[in-house]
Amino acid sequence: MRKLLTLFALFLSLSLLAEEIPANYYDAINGKKDSVLKSTLSQIIYPVDWNTMTQTDSKPNAILAQYDAGNRCKYGTRAVNEKHSHQYTWDAFLSTDTREDGSVWDMYSNYIHYMVPDMYGAVSIPDLEIEHCFPKGWWGGSTSNENDAYRDLHHLNPANARANNNKSDYPPGYVKTNLKIDNGVFKMGKNSDYGTFYVYEPCDEYKGDFARAYFYIVTAYEQFVWKCDYLDNSSYLEFKPWLQEVLLEWHRLDPVSEKEITRNNRVSDIQHNRNPFIDYPELVEYIWGDKMHMAVDLNALEFTGSNDYNLPIETMVSRAYPATQIKSTGFTANWKDAGKDNYELDVFTTTTIGSNDTLLNMPVFNSALIKADTEHFSYTGAFGTTGIGKGSVTFGTNTNPLVLTIQGLTIPTNSRLVVRAMAPLKLNDTDDAQMQISADGTELAAQTLSHDEEYYSFLIPAGAQQIVIQQGNGKNFNIQQLFVITGNLTTTHTSLDGYPKEVTGTNYYVEHVMPENTPVYYTITPAGLRTSMPVSVIYDPDMPTGITDMPVENPSVRKELRNGQLIIIRNTSIYTPLGQTIR
Repeated sequence: MRKLLTLFALFLSLSLLAEEIPANYYDAINGKKDSVLKSTLSQIIYPVDWNTMTQTDSKPNAILAQYDAGNRCKYGTRAVNEKHSHQYTWDAFLSTDTREDGSVWDMYSNYIHYMVPDMYGAVSIPDLEIEHCFPKGWWGGSTSNENDAYRDLHHLNPANARANNNKSDYPPGYVKTNLKIDNGVFKMGKNSDYGTFYVYEPCDEYKGDFARAYFYIVTAYEQFVWKCDYLDNSSYLEFKPWLQEVLLEWHRLDPVSEKEITRNNRVSDIQHNRNPFIDYPELVEYIWGDKMHMAVDLNALEFTGSNDYNLPIETMVSRAYPATQIKSTGFTANWKDAGKDNYELDVFTTTTIGSNDTLLNMPVFNSALIKADTEHFSYTGAFGTTGIGKGSVTFGTNTNPLVLTIQGLTIPTNSRLVVRAMAPLKLNDTDDAQMQISADGTELAAQTLSHDEEYYSFLIPAGAQQIVIQQGNGKNFNIQQLFVITGNLTTTHTSLDGYPKEVTGTNYYVEHVMPENTPVYYTITPAGLRTSMPVSVIYDPDMPTGITDMPVENPSVRKELRNGQLIIIRNTSIYTPLGQTIR
């Protein structure tokens, strides 16, 4: 485990070496306005001769992160490219979307994830997917240049799988009615001001991140012929008026943050181009906003890379830092200044009762994975017409539907099959998809599936030799995760006497008798913001006073190394890996 953490620290330290903006990079926009300004920016950040569809420079698409390879590398050994160490998308995310403590920036949920190699040695996270912030369906992706947009890191993000699948190709907007999903960070619903379709809305601290990614894509790839009803091919502004208004409001509401600046630098280090609307946010106003028809004076623009730029403290994410001055009698809790007068500090211990044993845990599926693991899996029939996508197996509607068989397991008493699955959203389809589960030829359930990704649990008879999953009524559905579990593991969170308590400043000394090598945890909640990730504190008398090299851990996660394979077990309840109710 220490070797794993050392390798992760090495990757992270290398990712901090972001390249500087090239000299005179933006000089060509000086004095430009409106459509000419936008086209000039396009040639700076994506230099292509659109008449011949050939590159006019070696940047940026020559070494864009390879999305396809990045998606596949979760299932097999990847070749190392010594020249470009960030050859795959998840490898790039290790630099662009990882905090200092190893947790992952997920703008689609508040679940806590850590970037670690999976069982195949590739960097990926089972509950997260690679998401196109600007939907790829809006342009198609049939030519080589369009594929550059498909794999452009400036709008690729790690995303909660459930939110990602709900987001689909719907546009951003303010949700008012028909709430479909709301996890506290990301929600979907409708707003009759726009039309009859769904829209998605991130929380306020990420609204500007999304808006500036949209402005970037329609600028870099402005010659695309858009294939959706939300964009306008007849105008250089690209967006329909209502969508332009939404994105402008989000851009103004959520100024460029420290996270965006860092990410822009790290993406630039990988694919050697930048998002100009992060470097110079006022350019948005010159093209789409209050300064339309005005010529740009580059020297007068606010530059977020300057030491004079004031970061928007009010939109910062709550952060608790590792403890210092750890002694047998207590420790100092530390956190990031969020510009608030009051903070709530909670200090607590956890108690784990019972145990859970993961008999089979395959984080994500595809046909190659099923073929490779012949010991446990077999399948008959053809895959559905939609094939394999986003790390899932599709049970499609055709003349020879897929039947997935799990065998060769030892099933003890009180075991359950847990399946993460969903039915594709078809608004005009009145019949819900059903997933049929059977064991040794006896049907256990014909489960009706939601259009949202959810976890479903089925009791499996002890000693069962074969479990079969198939379509129950001929309707499409997808499986993203599958595991068999047994046990009764539960974890209880107990606050110390006097906690949580209201505190001020950016640190607080916690008086507490610290047993050796027994963890205590703390979180910080700035007034009006979300609670930070927990920080573990362990007193080790053999370590110098006030210093700890223990990694920041999520107390709801336990990591175990079994037969050379890293297994991550969520202690809060393995029956609900994402905090969702199992039906």
